Amino acid sequence: MTDKKKKTILPYSVLLMLVALGLSYIEIFKWPFGTFVTLASFVPLLVIVYKYGVKWGLFTGLFFGLIKGGIDVFLLHTAGELPTSADIAVVFVLDFVVAYAVLGFAGLFRDRIESDLAGNLLGGGFAVILNWAAHFVSRFLIYGTEAKTYLLQMKDSFGGTKWAGTSLESFVANLCDNVIAHYTGNYRGEIYAFLYTASYMLPELILTLLIVLLLMVIPKVKDFVSYD
Repeated sequence: MTDKKKKTILPYSVLLMLVALGLSYIEIFKWPFGTFVTLASFVPLLVIVYKYGVKWGLFTGLFFGLIKGGIDVFLLHTAGELPTSADIAVVFVLDFVVAYAVLGFAGLFRDRIESDLAGNLLGGGFAVILNWAAHFVSRFLIYGTEAKTYLLQMKDSFGGTKWAGTSLESFVANLCDNVIAHYTGNYRGEIYAFLYTASYMLPELILTLLIVLLLMVIPKVKDFVSYD
């Protein structure tokens, strides 16, 4: 690591983490049942990994997860959405500590693929999918056994909103009804957890990759995003 890199790694990382924290609270779309899509909040964290590698990315992701987890779990518990200590532990560990630490794996391809663009897209996509997996497991562990109840809540959440009577409400209602009618036990819980997390993680994945792609085709920005 060069002296210049050593001097910039900490201030750049702190700045990017602050940007990511701010973006994580900006909702560009919110579903009636509560999940929402952020303003590409993963991107600043991925840039840290692209520039400084997997080890530093794992560390900064873990640190970011601890900070954001502390804030969000406190807010969720205060709102009564996490009634038990077990739920709080699962959410804190999986949805924050693990979910953000694994973003460090976005740098797995930095020395394996000559194309920075391809490496960033593959690594970023892989890391966000790992993040998604952590959220999926968390949702299944906490809510999987009562999947029918939560599927009905998803279905009924559109009433009285701007989406009531739209094709989107009809699609979600039919999807929930089909899962309830054709699946039982853990299968229903797994499908519910997948659908719930997909409602925000799939758009996040697509948006993240689009922003990374855009950053990589802007010459001056590309130099900042590319590997050091």
